[in-house]
Amino acid sequence: MIPVFPDYVFVDDATLTMTDLENTLRSSMEVGPPKTRPIACKPITRITFTARIASKEKYLLFKEWFKTDIFFGSGWFLMNDPFDGVKRRMRFSVTEIPWSKQREVYSAEFQIEHMNE
Repeated sequence: MIPVFPDYVFVDDATLTMTDLENTLRSSMEVGPPKTRPIACKPITRITFTARIASKEKYLLFKEWFKTDIFFGSGWFLMNDPFDGVKRRMRFSVTEIPWSKQREVYSAEFQIEHMNE
């Protein structure tokens, strides 16, 4: 069974960005215009946002989920896409995550990705 992104992690909508990663390969030709072709049939979309966790206990729960359920960020998980609300299979595209703490709120910038299916 595929793990589910924890519901106690707050996604800060004010920090959301979405990037459709480049999916075209261009080749120069001796004569004529460059040839182009798609790299993959399912292009990847990257989503970046600030995540916040409101307590030490939930932060520790998240760290355990990250380590065991999705294998230090390398595994896939289900999450509602913050842009359109559709449940998608996601994974972390950057697994080295620096955290900051202000009082009892833990914050980090997440970069996750999904294939456009």
